[in-house]
Amino acid sequence: MWIIFFILAAEIAVPALSVLDVMPKNGTELLLPTNSFQVNKDNRIAIARQAVFVTPQKIIPLQIRCVINCLQKTVANVEAIFKVEFSTMSLPTPKQTPTYKWKLFRKNTKQNILTLPEDNTKPDVKLSAGLLEEDVSYHLEVILDNLNGYDKSYAILDLKTNKAPENGSCTVDPMNGTAVNTFNVNCFDWQDPDGIWKYVIVFEVKENRFIIDETSK
Repeated sequence: MWIIFFILAAEIAVPALSVLDVMPKNGTELLLPTNSFQVNKDNRIAIARQAVFVTPQKIIPLQIRCVINCLQKTVANVEAIFKVEFSTMSLPTPKQTPTYKWKLFRKNTKQNILTLPEDNTKPDVKLSAGLLEEDVSYHLEVILDNLNGYDKSYAILDLKTNKAPENGSCTVDPMNGTAVNTFNVNCFDWQDPDGIWKYVIVFEVKENRFIIDETSK
């Protein structure tokens, strides 16, 4: 029996039970011994019991790595690419093509906003520009399946999108000129919760954009 004593509302932590120490070697389901917890406060005593079933699984450790758009916060209006990675050194040659089921959720919601086929065989996913909203938290999830009899493996990556600077303005002087003129660009009062760290001045010709100056603040 494990006992938790409360002294002046202070709780003493209970040591964790290691499942690996009692896991059966033949892969069968295991019923752990029923654990009892006793809570004492003043003259009051409460007891709770919990039975735990553990089923061994053959899973592959996964991780999701950012490939494009990998700042501390994801830029919502720029395409982002993520890739799932896992070690195949100890695995036999796959008899079937692994499938990757990607899902994307806004935090605290259950609606998947990605539309990919169930039998997707690509280990990467592209989040098109504009799919994500600014200043929102997301969960990106991938499920790896159909790999040499291994159970489904999961990985989750938390994303936070950036919020564009706001409430500022820029002036150009002169407003008209030729290629030999000098143009002065001044920007004022831009605000961003993460701070303004760079100003980039570009000009556009049809669908082409050209950077003519980058200034770190």
